[in-house]
Formats: sequence, C-alpha cells, structure tokens
Amino acid sequence: MGLVNTLKLCAGNSCEHIKSLQSLGCICDAELRALFGLFKNIDDCLVQPAIDLDKCCEDFERANRAFVYFLEIVKFNEVISIDKVQPIIYEQLRAKRTLDTFYICS
Repeated sequence: MGLVNTLKLCAGNSCEHIKSLQSLGCICDAELRALFGLFKNIDDCLVQPAIDLDKCCEDFERANRAFVYFLEIVKFNEVISIDKVQPIIYEQLRAKRTLDTFYICS
C-alpha cells in the first residue's frame, strides 16, 4: 500500500504544480492541460479496485519526465520566472527518487 499512497501523493502534487503554473497565465496552456491530464489519469487509476502498479509507475515516470522537460524549456525561455519553475523541478525530481525507493520505475 505504500507505493499506491506515494504514487497518489506524487501525481496529486504534480497536478497542483500545474494548476499553480496555469494561474500565472502561461502562454503554454495547451501543454499544461495535456500534462495535467496525464497526472490526473494516474491519480484516478489509483482508486480503482484492480490497480496495475507497473502501468501506473511507468505512466508516472513518462509524465514526470515530460513535465520536467517542459519546465526546463520554460525556464530557459523565461516564459515563467525561474524562481517559480526551479522549486517545481526540484520537487518532481524528488518525487522520482522517492518512488525509486519503493519501485524501480524505468
């Protein structure tokens, strides 16, 4: 159950990070909506009676990688202040490391 709760927390936090970026009026709204959908699907999947943890972990890894990549691009293009982006990147990388302690997400 530890992995399920951790995945749920990480996916939920990712959704909150995206909402906070959307509130800044970013010009990249379509990309943020797509990323939000990926993390929301993971979060929703984790409340189903039969959970495929391998798939959820792989989906989180893929979504997280895309989110960090997006944030790095945004950070260097100065679309959003680096002061807003860098802490989110740190949290997303920390989420990856935390999940790796439970399960190797490749």
